[in-house]
Amino acid sequence: FFSNTSPTVGMRELLTNVCRRLSGRNDAISATFRLDTSFGGGKTHGLIALLHASQAGKKIPGIAEFVDPTYLPSEPVRIAAFDGENADPANGRRMMDGIRAYTPWGEIAAQLAGKEGYELVRRSDEGRVAPGADTIAELFGDQPVLVVLDELGEYLRKVRHLEGRDQPTG
Repeated sequence: FFSNTSPTVGMRELLTNVCRRLSGRNDAISATFRLDTSFGGGKTHGLIALLHASQAGKKIPGIAEFVDPTYLPSEPVRIAAFDGENADPANGRRMMDGIRAYTPWGEIAAQLAGKEGYELVRRSDEGRVAPGADTIAELFGDQPVLVVLDELGEYLRKVRHLEGRDQPTG
């Protein structure tokens, strides 16, 4: 991936900021990053770079062109990815262990911690509401977590289309 990617200023900044955060550095900035580029501006490419860097880190040849290797996480990072374009807020999306997730939080919980994680957010997921901060903190735990959200706007358009309709609760 990185051998076919240009180390642009934006890509280096994104990787540096997120990797510093995942490494628990005191100089890390916000826990939330919004990628704001025009259509075709590389948002998904940036998210893929984050996934690779947080999983393989220092094993990636030439990674220093993109991020200072001292910023790369030294412990395993739990990762969840949500793709709003393929989400199905009306019917849910089949996950593992018979789980059907209706919201980003349901999918994220299942990816991070399987059935046990999903059970933490089940009522919120089935009710189509965001879980509270304490529930999210319990789900994330003490280990570094990377959550990437792609095409969230598309997901929100689907949800808006459902407004006013009776939604099954699973």
